[in-house]
Amino acid sequence: MHTPSSMKVERIEGFGGPEVLREQVVRVPVPSEGELLVKVAAAGVNPVDHKIRSGKYPAVKQGMLPYVLGRDVCGTVVERGSSSSRFANGDTLFAMPAIDRGGYAEYAIVREGEAAPKPNSIDAVHAGAVPLATLTAWQGLFRHGGPQRRTVGFDPRGIRRRRSFRDPVRESQGSACRNNCL
Repeated sequence: MHTPSSMKVERIEGFGGPEVLREQVVRVPVPSEGELLVKVAAAGVNPVDHKIRSGKYPAVKQGMLPYVLGRDVCGTVVERGSSSSRFANGDTLFAMPAIDRGGYAEYAIVREGEAAPKPNSIDAVHAGAVPLATLTAWQGLFRHGGPQRRTVGFDPRGIRRRRSFRDPVRESQGSACRNNCL
């Protein structure tokens, strides 16, 4: 597959309302060591995107502008940086890029550790909405909710090995949760 030299992105150059979001043409990024270039099929839209765009998200400062929004992506690997070995070109994945990179673009850079193979049981649009929502739910249940039963370690990217999104929550809560969670 030929990767073009330029791509369209939706990004902000200043903070404000929806009017600051602009479609622009920029160079396609080149993946560095441990990174993947992903042709984006779907990108999630989350409340944090609104906070970032409006300037109310502390991790994104004026000095980081222009800024591409989009904390969730699903797409196909088209290029790999050196030492990238978990994914091959053509693999479909879903990921939550770090705060310095966004998914409202035709192509996005994703670190291998931020990604998981897309389950065959969901389409790209739904997979593109999973990572941040899953992490938020996990944090609410286990970091802030303080589960009363034994807790089994759970990595949100572990969904790729599960039959459903409910299984990790059920497992972490023991038998009391088998029929009543989610």
